Amino acid sequence: MTEPYAGSDVAAIETTAALDGDYYIINGKKRFQTVAAAADLYMCYFRTSSAPDGLKAYRHLSAFVVEKGTPGFHIERVNDTLGYDGVYNCYQTFDEAKVPAFNRLGKEGEGWKIMMSGLNVERILNAAPALGPMRESIRYAQQHLERRIQFGQPTGRIATNQFKLADMIWKLYLSRLLVYYGAYCADLGREVPMEAAISKMFASDSAMETTTEAVQCMGGNGVMKIYPVERLMRDAKHAQIAAGMNRVLHGPSMEWA
Repeated sequence: MTEPYAGSDVAAIETTAALDGDYYIINGKKRFQTVAAAADLYMCYFRTSSAPDGLKAYRHLSAFVVEKGTPGFHIERVNDTLGYDGVYNCYQTFDEAKVPAFNRLGKEGEGWKIMMSGLNVERILNAAPALGPMRESIRYAQQHLERRIQFGQPTGRIATNQFKLADMIWKLYLSRLLVYYGAYCADLGREVPMEAAISKMFASDSAMETTTEAVQCMGGNGVMKIYPVERLMRDAKHAQIAAGMNRVLHGPSMEWA
């Protein structure tokens, strides 16, 4: 979905697909495509209409499966990011790429409906991976606080550190409940825009706060790469941005930085 000029505003997708016989001719560029360099199939959305009525009714996009090796389609470059070490993040370039019409999902103009049907579940799936790093951050912080001696006592006996650990634990428990409940509602076949947004926002924000506090509790060891908490903190920032930025999901009441 994401392009140089289309991110949270997914309806602004500019990559075009024009029907030519049995093929669609695709032109444009995608960015922030996770694991793209390793994939064989790509789920893509392209603009198939610029008619004002279609734009107003969100019937201007169509969904396609693009196969690796498609003429005119290639991975432009791999970009390193703040976290997610070892996970490819790439640009996709379509230069007169020929995609068979058979690869279109649904009817032309149904891309928005297909996209929205998957985005809510994707947000829940984006929230779930925050739980493991939160648990590991707590585990490492607790071990360090039990063993690190300062001022003649373990740092875990210092009240401020105990409060930090308590906050980390309740945030993990609440995040897990929200994610499980959202997944449960999705399994029942319900529409889950509210559950998905809440679980994604709370879990990813809690992961950012928990991993940051774990680094703080571990002091100098927290920022060393021989321990995993610094990596977990970097990964947590991704979760706040991916699958819809938290400040966009929060709504217009959020004060923008």
